[in-house]
Amino acid sequence: MIAAALKLRPLFSCLPENCNYLSIPNSLLLFEITMNHLGLFAKYWEPGKVKTRLAKTIGNENACWLYRSFVLHLISRLEGCGDRRSIVYSPPEKRSEFQSVAAAWELTPQSSGDLGTRMCQFLNDQFESQSNRQPDPAPVHKSLIIGADCMMLNAEVIRDAFDTLDNCSVVLGPSRDGGYYLVGMKDRCFESIFAGIEWGTSNVLADTIKILEQNLIEYRLLDESFDIDHIEDVKDLKRELSFKNEIDELDQNLLNQINKLVFDGQDFEGNV
Repeated sequence: MIAAALKLRPLFSCLPENCNYLSIPNSLLLFEITMNHLGLFAKYWEPGKVKTRLAKTIGNENACWLYRSFVLHLISRLEGCGDRRSIVYSPPEKRSEFQSVAAAWELTPQSSGDLGTRMCQFLNDQFESQSNRQPDPAPVHKSLIIGADCMMLNAEVIRDAFDTLDNCSVVLGPSRDGGYYLVGMKDRCFESIFAGIEWGTSNVLADTIKILEQNLIEYRLLDESFDIDHIEDVKDLKRELSFKNEIDELDQNLLNQINKLVFDGQDFEGNV
């Protein structure tokens, strides 16, 4: 059953207490059911098109298949997060390839433009456009965007981000490279935070915070984490996975892929 983001009070008091409110059209409820939506931005795994900085060290093929492992890992790890989940994919013609690995997720093609434009368009679509969904759709209350290269993301981080939006309008997950691994908003898209940002630089987070503060938009920061862009990031990820007190099947599979595609059986500090 989908979890409603708000408690509901029915318009008609004659409805039984154990009634499944999700089966009742929103038009018959005094308060609407609202949804928390998670969007995972992902590129199709094509050699030379993904993880190009990492590929300079481990080669295009290995970087490609490692990125595919990241995408599959997050699809599985976050499958129960939020009320709705979308793979926001690129390029648009690769829909069937994403559908084959993410059958339980909605699929939304990325729009054109730079990263800020694409994120802005996605958030606006979630908050404003309900007409292309099933009859009497539940509106989105909170929406998060993540990328496919922060492997420390889990259900707890996503729940924390949604909960944090109870007390602010924007939430950001700082990345140690100066960017952010997560951005979330409540009820509307604050388009100004995506304007004039030099994407891919170490100033992304600082410039975004500056815009938020200039526009008096209330925000919160989550704990810092890291994306996987360079070989040192992969080593750090391997260290995090290897030294866990308990490692589940998903993390073990990811660790196996890292060893196979990056380290190829070498010692942790060996040459790569």
